[in-house]
Amino acid sequence: FLGRFRRDLVGLKELFLTKFRLFNDRTVSAGLTVERKEREKNRMILRRIIDAVLFLGIQGLAFRGHCEYRGLGSPSTNEGNFLELIKLLAKNDTLLEQHLLQSDRNATYLSPDIQNDLIQSLSAELLSKIVAELKVAKYFALIVDSTIDISRTDPFSLSLRYVTVNGDAVERFIQFSELPGASAEDFFNVLLSAIKNLGLSITMCYGQSYDGASTMSGEISSLQTRIREIAPNALFMHCCAHDFNLILIDALSSNIQTRLFFGTLERLYTFFSGSLPRLSILKEEQCNLIESFALTLKKLCDTRWASRKSAVEAVLQNLPALVIALQTIVDGEIKTCTPKQLSEAKGILATLDTYEFLVLLIFWSKVLEKAFRLSTYLQKSSLDLVTASHLIQIFENDMKNIRSEFESEFKQIENEATKLARKCDITTDYKQHRIRKRKRFHEEIAEGEEEIFDAREKFIVESYLVSLESVINSTSKRFEHFKNVADKFSGLDPKHFDNVNNVNKLEFLADMYSDVIDSQTTIVEEFLSFKDMYKEIMSTSSRVKSSVDERLTINSVLKFMIANDMCSIYPNLSRLYHIFLTLPISSAVAERPFSRLKLIKSYLRSTMGEDRLSGLALLSIERQLATEVDYNKVIDNFARMKFR
Repeated sequence: FLGRFRRDLVGLKELFLTKFRLFNDRTVSAGLTVERKEREKNRMILRRIIDAVLFLGIQGLAFRGHCEYRGLGSPSTNEGNFLELIKLLAKNDTLLEQHLLQSDRNATYLSPDIQNDLIQSLSAELLSKIVAELKVAKYFALIVDSTIDISRTDPFSLSLRYVTVNGDAVERFIQFSELPGASAEDFFNVLLSAIKNLGLSITMCYGQSYDGASTMSGEISSLQTRIREIAPNALFMHCCAHDFNLILIDALSSNIQTRLFFGTLERLYTFFSGSLPRLSILKEEQCNLIESFALTLKKLCDTRWASRKSAVEAVLQNLPALVIALQTIVDGEIKTCTPKQLSEAKGILATLDTYEFLVLLIFWSKVLEKAFRLSTYLQKSSLDLVTASHLIQIFENDMKNIRSEFESEFKQIENEATKLARKCDITTDYKQHRIRKRKRFHEEIAEGEEEIFDAREKFIVESYLVSLESVINSTSKRFEHFKNVADKFSGLDPKHFDNVNNVNKLEFLADMYSDVIDSQTTIVEEFLSFKDMYKEIMSTSSRVKSSVDERLTINSVLKFMIANDMCSIYPNLSRLYHIFLTLPISSAVAERPFSRLKLIKSYLRSTMGEDRLSGLALLSIERQLATEVDYNKVIDNFARMKFR
């Protein structure tokens, strides 16, 4: 009887508890529903916080403030960009506002540690997208550089070039890593570790591009030779942009007149930018003489065509104003000028007040205009090897044409210089320099020494032609290897499909990449078949011909094959196009992150750690991809990092 009573009592108890839970909505299913709603609410709050983190990361802005309260009602008027942005978003977001008002200070998800975790989660998701593309692409190229930053460390910038599933050649920043030293072995070890951490095989590296430092590009025991030892197909290409800038250095040191000319441009910038009264006089003359927007004087950079072009353009536009401003200063209009400054102004004016300076100004404006266009093209990530070689050859031919027609070209320059001279009231006569003669002993014979007495002829021979010859010879010499490599791939250019040497070039490439190309016979057969198909499409109709002719350049043949499902029909040829488009032209993409580095790791943020720096740099540099990350995956990564 007691046993039955106890069982009935337990049953009544369970019945009572069930009724109580149902009445108070405390069943297991109800509890799970509440938990799910709470989790969804937290994820919605995190999405808003991630918005703020991503915005600051993409823009390269600082997060932290001097005094942080992490909630509404803070006594501080400035809690840093992150917290102030959160408060701004909360003004028009009820959910975020309630979160800030009701959450405990240790549960706001706004702490510096949470910020770092969200930055890491975002960058990890972004990097996983890049790695996924890399694994589909299969082949990649290394682009590496390093520099000293504000904290006196040596960050190593790693970028990779590869071809996307759509056939686009892209160059992606991967990370910053701190170098333990500056040797080739240090670069090699850090690079190898980074590639391994990405889950990639270094043997699939088919290209590499660095600057001209011996540690990176040397023939013996450099980074590129070490990479070639473990990745034989990693063809090294010296950075074209660096090579082209070295041509400028060669030209500047080719003759004394050119060195004095650019030295005068530097002195002009220093003289006027170093004093507000002097700059005010120049601006006043600019307003009087220049109707349109006046260019400011530019500082020169030793190795950048762009800075030289900007400096020459500014002086060319402002020359009348510069001459008058300098004359005003020399006449003693600024009472605070020291004798040294007056002497400097007079010396600069004496140089500007010569016909030779005007001729050089016009000449270099023309050369630098052509050089600037090429320099800009060589830094584009979409540029391919053959197109780059073609553009370099066009520039070289332009310089050769100027050289071969130097009389008419120089006469045209003189005409423009004469017009400028009239505006500035400068004489159009070449300055006759005293001829210096070396003292000879009585037994010496001065045979073969012919002095040039005409000042104009002397200027043409010793300045104008020497500068041209320097540019032409340096371009030919520095890009000789690059052109030879590009010529091996020129058979892939649809413009040259009918070239009689294409079969030999394809056979050479088949031997070069024998690990991915089946045989010489196979690649030649595929090429001839594709070429015939291309011709047939071109001749189908005028509409199709026009459309294909516009799109089927060497940079878009692979995209054409992908769009028409031809890669399986021509597997070897498509691999060859993949490899060709993977080859880098310059290392500019590895240098650009350093510009972003200066914004992210500024003087006030110089103690930033490597992980946070790489994460912020990745978000800022690859901003387009960063805006496409999946927030749900970011939150999942964040949740897995630690128990919260």
